[in-house]
Amino acid sequence: MLKSSLKYGDILMTKTGRFNTENSSLGRAAMYLGEDDKANLNGHVYLIRLKQDKVNNNFVLFILTTNQYREYIRRVCVGGIDKRQLNKDHLEEFPIIYPPITLQNQFAARIQLIEQQKQQAQASLQKAEDLFNSLLQRAFKGELVS
Repeated sequence: MLKSSLKYGDILMTKTGRFNTENSSLGRAAMYLGEDDKANLNGHVYLIRLKQDKVNNNFVLFILTTNQYREYIRRVCVGGIDKRQLNKDHLEEFPIIYPPITLQNQFAARIQLIEQQKQQAQASLQKAEDLFNSLLQRAFKGELVS
């Protein structure tokens, strides 16, 4: 099972999936953030292990999860009407930009900052909704008096 053992930062991409759905599982990509050699992948997932000194995994993952890349995957996949798959040749021939590692690292750092800000904004929105709902309940119970 050593060949299928995952390392921190490995990128995983689904080989097969439904094709005619808006939220298709075909070609979905994610990063393994667990401990080295504590998980293995199955036969329906490609392992993408990049050379750390030349490519930033977060940069590549961002590209692989854009809508444009998802459309590219839909164009090159093979199979039936409903279920399709990517083959290894498709994966190896994926066009991808390759800027210097310093620019990749800057981009990845900015994406990480944006993701943190999105999480903070979502938490603030949830808190505001909770407060509004609490106020609404108090108003319906007649607990708000001027």
